[in-house]
Amino acid sequence: MIDYGANVNFEDETFRVPVLVSAIVLKDSSCLRLLLKAGTDVNATGPNGMTALMWAAKVNNSDWLDLLVEKKADLNARGDRLRTALRHCVMDQNQSCVEKLIELGSNVNYFDDKGSGPLVMAAEKGDIDCLRHLLQAGASVNIGGPSGWNALIHAIYSKNEECVLALIQHGADVNFVDERRGERPLTVATRLGAEKCFHVLINNGANVNLPDIRRRTALMLAPCTRDGSLLDGLLTRTADVHVADESGLTALMIAAGNGDESCVHKLIQRRADASFSRVDFLDASMRFLVEWCETRFTEEFDKSGMASLRGVSSASGLYLNGWYVRGCTSLGLACAGGHLKCVKILVEDGDARVNVDSGLTPLMLASVNGNEACVHYLVLQGAGLDARTKELIGLIALTLALLSDWEKCVKALLDAGPDQSLPASHQSIAAAFYFAV
Repeated sequence: MIDYGANVNFEDETFRVPVLVSAIVLKDSSCLRLLLKAGTDVNATGPNGMTALMWAAKVNNSDWLDLLVEKKADLNARGDRLRTALRHCVMDQNQSCVEKLIELGSNVNYFDDKGSGPLVMAAEKGDIDCLRHLLQAGASVNIGGPSGWNALIHAIYSKNEECVLALIQHGADVNFVDERRGERPLTVATRLGAEKCFHVLINNGANVNLPDIRRRTALMLAPCTRDGSLLDGLLTRTADVHVADESGLTALMIAAGNGDESCVHKLIQRRADASFSRVDFLDASMRFLVEWCETRFTEEFDKSGMASLRGVSSASGLYLNGWYVRGCTSLGLACAGGHLKCVKILVEDGDARVNVDSGLTPLMLASVNGNEACVHYLVLQGAGLDARTKELIGLIALTLALLSDWEKCVKALLDAGPDQSLPASHQSIAAAFYFAV
């Protein structure tokens, strides 16, 4: 038909697919060669802006790549979403075509519309063979696209330690911070629990004390994974146990709040300060009670106390109706979560104080959250039953347990102090609360 004048650049009207692309998709080698010999346009694009070269890469035929490039096919043409033939090869893990396109001169340092280049895609796929080909061809390891992530971060997300090591050996910065999310390679590996990647990083110069944009170090993230090997790896490299994040939380406070007794014990052994306190802490149970009381008993509240509470809320830019526990410690967080083993470690090994001067005491936090076992233990350790909150008419632990409807905690507190009575100013609140619920 070509000999009789058939149009070698014909496109069907429905899908607008060039005849050359159709030959490649159908894997018709004879037709492909005839079309090339007849002078068909090798750079014509079909759906999604894909050229014949891109399709040859996708069907993983390196011989056809040679033929098309010989006929002046554009190696770096970009189709839909700015993807090149090399990007398609890496995405489909067509290693022979990756090698061939690199040999033919494809650009290994470009990014598509989402900031993903060939090296980033190989790292994301965990494809060590493609990644090594690209590195040997000079792919830049520290360039990040619009997403802010470079290949090293993607390799960590794929949890492929071989890719991580290969990138480091070719100059990847193990301590960089990405521009958009503010994360570092080591904090990402720790947060994901990617143990093998984590050890590759710390064995190759990652600084264990560098924080992310939220001032969190890897040590603060380790308790969330409950992977003891990560914590051990950080502690053996002198991770700072005293530093706090932007919210005022230390690694010990996070471990205590999560109920990780093993982590708490190890941090205490490293002399983490069990008495360190953060400025403000929002307790969900207290927040509910405060909001309920505010709507029904505004007159009953101490006006200066309410003004102070609102002032703290406004100054910190957080929840206006939240309750802020001033001076909350690791012990308070463990009590709020009902983590008795952590409570015992903090008191018996860490010398944590069961009574604090401001905010809610550990006993109050245990009472408002209905943690009876913690209430019993704190009472035995001498926790003050008559300690009052600094705002909201001076609530005591017994009032908080009543308002939260924790019958066992109420009984435990009454048994501990049979002579104590509910303050008169609290009785109307308690009665109305029970009537309402």
